[in-house]
Amino acid sequence: MNSRIAFLADADAQIEQYHASVRRDLMGIPEDRIWDRPVPGQVSPANMVLHLTGNLKHFFGHLLGDSEYERDRDREFQHEPTRKREAILTGWDEACHETRGVLSSLTAAALDEAAPVTHYPGGVPVHTYILRLLTHLTYHAGQIRTHLRLLGDLD
Repeated sequence: MNSRIAFLADADAQIEQYHASVRRDLMGIPEDRIWDRPVPGQVSPANMVLHLTGNLKHFFGHLLGDSEYERDRDREFQHEPTRKREAILTGWDEACHETRGVLSSLTAAALDEAAPVTHYPGGVPVHTYILRLLTHLTYHAGQIRTHLRLLGDLD
């Protein structure tokens, strides 16, 4: 298998893995605690899922997949306890599904093209951009797991 195609398959597997783990971890926190901020200066687990959802929809869906999504990053961090877990997870499911669709549509040649972003001086190829986005996902999924340990019903 071409190493670029293998990279896309591995990226897809990572999205699938984190899709399930973030969903499972948020489900493990009681509904009335998903907006809690147990550590000063840290956001709630609900905020983290909203942030990851916005990140995937913007960077994969909009920039790499040409969707019409318009990100409201500030809202991802607002305290909105009336937003329920199932609605948050519905958005998460949609973002992961869209991301996997974008990954499956990319060609090996597209990985070496310049990513459609301006915040990297001198530009960056799509494969590096995808790696950065997966690292971001990994980081925040770990924070959500920590929230589960702090707020969840672990017997």
